[in-house]
Parts: sequence; C-alpha cells; structure tokens
Amino acid sequence: MGAQAGGVLFRHRRLACDRLMWAEDDPDWNEYLDQHLLGGLTSHDAQTFLAKCGIGPPPEQPTSPLQQAIIKCCDTEPESEVSCHPLYLALCAEIVLNTRKAEGRDPAPETFMGIPTPRVASELATRFSGRSTSGRWSCG
Repeated sequence: MGAQAGGVLFRHRRLACDRLMWAEDDPDWNEYLDQHLLGGLTSHDAQTFLAKCGIGPPPEQPTSPLQQAIIKCCDTEPESEVSCHPLYLALCAEIVLNTRKAEGRDPAPETFMGIPTPRVASELATRFSGRSTSGRWSCG
C-alpha cells in the first residue's frame, strides 16, 4: 500500500545510515515508509571516495597519511572493521579542499585527530536525522 498524490499511488523507499523518525509523531508514516539501514563505508570505499575528490591515491596504491587520518577520524566502529560515516567523510574532504583553496596546501593529518567531538557529532546527527545520538559517532 502507498500514498495517493494526484491519483498516483506511491511508496517512499529510503536507504540511509539512520531511520527517519516521522512515525514517532505520526504513526501513519509507517504505512508509507520502506526504510533500509546502510552501514558505513569500508576502508577501500572511503579511499576510493577520497581519491575521486583528489585526496590521495586510489585503493590500488597504499593509503597516504592524510587518507589514513581521515579514514580513522570517520570510522564509527574503531573496535572492528572500518565503517566510515559518509557525512563525516564528505566533511573531511571539504576541509582538505577548502584548505587547499585558501592556503595552497593540504592540512596536516593531525588536523583530523579528535574531530568531530561528541558534541559536534551529536549536533550534526541531530541536524541531519532529526534526533540525538549522544555522540555515538565520535572519533575521539
């Protein structure tokens, strides 16, 4: 079953790292949302993304120190296999690209140690998913 819009029946399918919380306010949404949670990016996929952004070599080559620092910062499961949060990875890539544009150089790998803090992680997660995560994605 789906929702009607202009005589057309539709059902929303969403793939993401977090669930939409709309049904908490209106349980009718459960009927229309088909959500599937995705895990984080593997180290290989994170390196591929960074290389496509012009940050370090592709996965066929060893990771650069900058790539290693970013991947470690974005890893949401440091006790197990790498699982990079896509939003953090994109934000770190933006930091590198903006630093290059402003200063003509890459930031030092140390720039990515200890960011995001639990407070910033929670704020970003709340802003983009509509709920608090209690700093669950901290890389501190």
